[in-house]
Amino acid sequence: MKTRIIFLFLLLLYAYPGFAAPPKFFSYSQDRTQKTEAYYNLVGSTLFQELKKSYPCAELLSEEDVKDLLYYEHQHAHLGTSTANALENIGEAMGSDYLIRVKVFATDNNMIFYDIWCVNSRTAKGMAHASGSGADGGPAIQTARTVGKELIEGLKEYEICPFKGPITVEISSELTEKKIDTYPVYCNGGDGLYRKESVTEKNSQKLWKLEKTDKRITGGSVSYNNREEISVEEQNDCYTCASGRQGPRMYTEKTVGVAKVEGLII
Repeated sequence: MKTRIIFLFLLLLYAYPGFAAPPKFFSYSQDRTQKTEAYYNLVGSTLFQELKKSYPCAELLSEEDVKDLLYYEHQHAHLGTSTANALENIGEAMGSDYLIRVKVFATDNNMIFYDIWCVNSRTAKGMAHASGSGADGGPAIQTARTVGKELIEGLKEYEICPFKGPITVEISSELTEKKIDTYPVYCNGGDGLYRKESVTEKNSQKLWKLEKTDKRITGGSVSYNNREEISVEEQNDCYTCASGRQGPRMYTEKTVGVAKVEGLII
């Protein structure tokens, strides 16, 4: 039996930054103190830089951003120039897709500890976590940058920004199977041979041509082609005819089957 299977998988995904509703992150802090304020700000700026670097489609809003929006909206209200966009942005922040909780606390021996979580706000499932500590000053500053980077790095297994682009999957297979039966026969006072050779050849091809247009939307077409050919060659030196007479006979047979399916995926 001879078997040969060819598998070709071509996947082309292109990160595309723009889509109708960009994913939103809202960052909030816990237990802020005067001593940890600067470290909170450093973690926040690191998160913003790393998030924009890894996920350019995403938006990050912090408590400070909301406070600023409320402050400016309050000023506009006093002047009679209130803006609807500011209130809309605040409302959208409260309905963010992902929540980042940042906790920084200091101990009596001047150590600064960090604990950061990112949670899917719809499922309440933790997606990434980073923690660390360092002595107040230079070590704590370095740790703030490290934990911020580690948290964003931990999100890379998730599709935050939707991948868009063509996806082509092709699977081709070939199968050749040969079977031979042989044994001696006797007739008309002499020895003979019975021999039967069967050869089966199968070829199939599956092809998906898809186009991913959003995080949960893919369209395209699929096709399936299958061909099977069976060849039989039989030699019988003592074949019995309808009349009862025995003698040599050669017999050949070929059967071909073809199947083809095409469809559209929406």
